[in-house]
Amino acid sequence: MTFLIFEYLFLTMIFLTLYFVGFRQNRKKGIIPVKDLRHLCTTDDEKRLYDGLINHGVYATPSVKLGACSIPIALEQFNVAIFLYPKRRSAILSRLIIKQKELYLRSTGWKVFKFSDDAIKNNLEFVVQVVMNNTKIKKI
Repeated sequence: MTFLIFEYLFLTMIFLTLYFVGFRQNRKKGIIPVKDLRHLCTTDDEKRLYDGLINHGVYATPSVKLGACSIPIALEQFNVAIFLYPKRRSAILSRLIIKQKELYLRSTGWKVFKFSDDAIKNNLEFVVQVVMNNTKIKKI
């Protein structure tokens, strides 16, 4: 009986100590350093899109693994995935793979954008504006 009382008092002292130490710490909000992850982009079109998003003040993360799904460029803080697909007719297999990934991500609550390689090469500014407008990102 006395052992249980001592154990209870000991655990209470530990809990109260940790509780008050947690309150005494100064929680300062500081600047979060952003890493340059451009080297993780696999294609030139991904690099162009990554640079365009970074230049508009949006932190993009290339080559994100989410379970069994890999996302070429993701805006993780907004749950947005951006896929790039080839415009060629012979690339039907890659389009089907992207469609499968899209359905999986949408079922888990992500918003998915798909852009062709030609759209990135010709209208990069338009693509960045579409992403920013549809995700309600405030421009810095």
